[in-house]
Order: sequence, then structure tokens, then C-alpha cells
Amino acid sequence: MRRLIAGIPLVLAAISLRADDAADLEEKARRLSALVADLDSPRTEVREEAATRLLAAGGDSIPYVLDGVYRKNARLHLQVLEKLVDQERKGLPVELRMSDEDLKAVVKDRLGDPKSEPVRTWLYSKYLEAVDLFRQGRYEESIAKAGAILDLDPRVPFAGDVKLLRVKCEEQMVQINLVRLSAVTMTPVVGDNTVVKVAFNATNMSTGDVEIWFGPPADRNNPPVRDAVIQNQSFLEVEVVTVVCEPDGSSTSEPEPSIKPLKRYSIPVPQGQTVRLYEMEIPALTSGVKLVKIFVNARIRVVQVDGPAPLLKERALDFRPAMIRVVPGDIQAAAANALQNLCNAIDRGQPDSAFLFCNVMPDAERPKAVEVVMQILRDRKYTDYDRRVACNCLNALTGESFRDAQGWLKWHEERAQAESAGNAAPR
Repeated sequence: MRRLIAGIPLVLAAISLRADDAADLEEKARRLSALVADLDSPRTEVREEAATRLLAAGGDSIPYVLDGVYRKNARLHLQVLEKLVDQERKGLPVELRMSDEDLKAVVKDRLGDPKSEPVRTWLYSKYLEAVDLFRQGRYEESIAKAGAILDLDPRVPFAGDVKLLRVKCEEQMVQINLVRLSAVTMTPVVGDNTVVKVAFNATNMSTGDVEIWFGPPADRNNPPVRDAVIQNQSFLEVEVVTVVCEPDGSSTSEPEPSIKPLKRYSIPVPQGQTVRLYEMEIPALTSGVKLVKIFVNARIRVVQVDGPAPLLKERALDFRPAMIRVVPGDIQAAAANALQNLCNAIDRGQPDSAFLFCNVMPDAERPKAVEVVMQILRDRKYTDYDRRVACNCLNALTGESFRDAQGWLKWHEERAQAESAGNAAPR
């Protein structure tokens, strides 16, 4: 993608997507500023020439045109900016799984008519790019893009969302580089009426020892402070969410929050080791013949985390959640032959059973199961309900998520083309 803000004046030069030579930067700023000024020329040919050259410069022109819009709100400035926005929109990452219609709907919902707010529409498209970088695990790049948005316009109505994204990126970087917090179960798929154990672990991900502090390190030997912290600040916030899943993708959920005392002033996590902070038992019950998903979320609030990386202070840290699938007992017993049972359920016109078998499908059989389910989306003999169930089955099998059958068909076609191209490549 072309650089978004490389031509911005010196105050924003630090957030450019690549460093420019100072002379080049100064010349670019002078040239683009002059073209923006020419948009106000009384001569038609000068205005048109300036607009053409700004459009040819692409994304580098946007900050200068944006500045002109804020200063003058001029009609021609807005027209040029709108065209630049359209050009930039075409450069959105392919990984961003939103159609043009979806993206327009989001922008309209958040900002109103995009044509009336081209500047904020463009900035919001950049926020969506930052969100997608977060989804890809490219947290430092996401933070940089979020910071660029706020530097360009801290007044945007979604500034709170941008700041929250930045915080979430920082938390994920802690999980990768310092200490990973996770809720873990050894039984992610269970039958009805069982008890599941969930452990809450801290794993040292750094190159040295780590210590998680619930109270100030300087007061660790102060008995009154130490007792107060252990009693009132050292705890695990747990939320168990029970979701009853319908085969067509609809669901109902019921959260149950609780506080689990840890009774620690600090938790040392030696290099290369995992420390268990807490373990709890959760009853796993189904609702009749429905699939039930149990999500176990947790967080701790810390004063400080020490380690080889820079100190982290005053932060709530989320655990990576655990998910448990609870299936009716007869389905659990038939999981070993899930692929054949899936085929039988489809042949007998039993979409609800097909959905349950997809949720207990062994990993090795999932590619074959995907091909079986895709036939429901292609064959006109199936009902709309069958197709909704099929989409939900594919989500269970692949972890992917698309809004309708057309999205899944396109995904399947693109995947087949990619596999074909890979197989045809010279070895």
C-alpha cells in the first residue's frame, strides 16, 4: 500500500511509514502545499491542473488537502479529498474481510453520509486497517497507525475506539514478550453432565525472570500495606459465559461473574516456566439436545509487572479465554465416526444433527467434512434453513466466519484456486 502520511509537515514526520531524506521531505511539502494553494486560484485551468497533480501524487497529498479542508472547508478541496479517499480505499488490505457494502454501512452508521464527511471517512478507513493489523497479530504496526490517526485529528468521534485499540495492542505485546496469561482446559469437548477443570496460568515469555505485583514493590515489607493488598487487591476476576447454540447460528447466553482470591502480594514467574495461579471446576450441562459453549474469561489488575522488558504499570491484564463445547452424550459417543455420521445426517434430512457432528469432528476429518457441507450451499434442493445451518457448520469446522452462503462459496473457490496454484508451482 502506498505511504499514507509520508509527506506530512515536520510535526508528524515521525509517524511516516518510511523515513525520507530531509531535503526530499522539504521539497515534497513545498510542492504539495503549493498545489493545495492553487485550488483557490481564480483561473479554472490552474485549479484543474492542481487537482490533477494532487490526485497523481496519491496518498501523500491527503494530509495537505485535509489541512486545507479544515482551514477553509472549500468545495474543491473536498472534491479532491473525496477522490483521494476513494483511491486509498482501493488499497485496503485483502485480509480485511468486509465488502464495499459492509464498509459503507459501517461508515454511514458511525459518521453519516461519507460524501458529507470525507476526511473522517478516510480516517475511519485507516482505523479499520489498524484493527485488521491487530487481528493479524501485527501489534506494533497497529499502534503506529492508531497513533497516526490521533495525530492527524484527535477530534474524531471514534477517538475512544482508537485509544482502546492501542491499549489492546499493548496488552497483546505483553502476552507475547513478557508474560502470557491463559485459561486452559484439557477437555475442550465434553459430554453432558460432566465437570470440567480450568487452570489459570502465567507463562514467562521473556528472556529473564518476571514478577507480577498486586501492590507497590517498595511496600512489600510493610505489614499493613501487605495485608491490605493480599486481602483486597489480589484476586482473579472470572466470568463464565454459557451460550446455548442453535444450529442456524442464533444463540442465547448467560454470564456468571465471580471473584477468586489469590492471596498473594506478588507472583514470581521464573524464566521459561509456567505458574498456576488458580484452578476451578465448572459443571458442564447441555440444554436438551442443543450444543452449549462455555467461555471462561478472566483478568487481573496489577500495580506493576517487572521483567527484562520495560516495566508495565497500573493495568488490567486479560487472560486468553478457554472455550468448552458441551454436546449431548450420544453425539459425544459417536464422535469417533463423526464424518460418516455427518453424511448420514445430511442424507436423512437432519441438519440439526449435522451441526452437532461438525462440532465434534476430528481435525484430520475436517477438510473432507467441509467438502460435504459445501454441497448443501450448491444444491438448490436444500431449504434456506438448511443453508443457514450449513454456514454455521462451516464456521465450526474452519473457524472462518462469513455472513451468507455467497461469502462461503467465494471463500471455498479462492481457497481451491490457491491450492491449485500451489500444487502447480515448480518444485
